[in-house]
Parts: sequence; structure tokens; C-alpha cells
Amino acid sequence: MAIPIADIAWARAELARFLELTTLYHPPDPPRVTFITSRMSNRGEQKDIAASAQVVEQILDRVLPRWRMEIPDSRVNRWC
Repeated sequence: MAIPIADIAWARAELARFLELTTLYHPPDPPRVTFITSRMSNRGEQKDIAASAQVVEQILDRVLPRWRMEIPDSRVNRWC
């Protein structure tokens, strides 16, 4: 059974949103303070990332059923 094009477009948009939320960046230092660190943060809020991850996991379960076993966990960042 073929997946409707509208569903594919929706899934792609959800995956793109998750990638946008989990993009790593160096947050700016507060005014008059300088931090010297290599620490990076995700662009999105944790609550938004967690909500998006639930949707993305369901998409991946449908398209790549073995993804949980085949993609290694990241020790650097939970969302990598």
C-alpha cells in the first residue's frame, strides 16, 4: 500500500522541524560576561524537542522499524 503524498510531506516537515530544534549552536554570552567553553546548546526548548521527538519516533518506527537498534546513542547530546 502506497503512502499518500500528503502524509509524506507532513512527515518531512516534522523531521525538518525536529532537526531545526535540535541544531547545536554556541549560545551568546550574557552582557559584560565572557564564558570560554566549547559547550553547545540546542536551538529549541527541551519541552518542544521532547514533543517533536515523540512524533519523529513514530515516523521512524513506520519507515525504519530497526532504527532504535541501528542508530547508536550519543553520549555528547541526547538529541544527536
